[in-house]
Amino acid sequence: MGWFCRRDSLGRGHRNPDASGADPIVNLDYFDSIKYANLWDEHCHRLAGLGHAPFWESPGEFNSPLERFLAHVESGRASAQSGT
Repeated sequence: MGWFCRRDSLGRGHRNPDASGADPIVNLDYFDSIKYANLWDEHCHRLAGLGHAPFWESPGEFNSPLERFLAHVESGRASAQSGT
């Protein structure tokens, strides 16, 4: 896999893998290991090849699962599943 360097607003470089979906800030493997009582789609979602701000890097790819989540919440199924 190739690597690329991105700069944040302060000019510091961050190295991110271009296709692994690794996040340079958050340990996603840790979040995958947690046992959740209630999780939408019953798993954490990762967008391959995108880093810490997928909504910025690829809005189209980010918006699809976001829209599914919002439709789920708006339907009332989310509150029924959580018991609230």
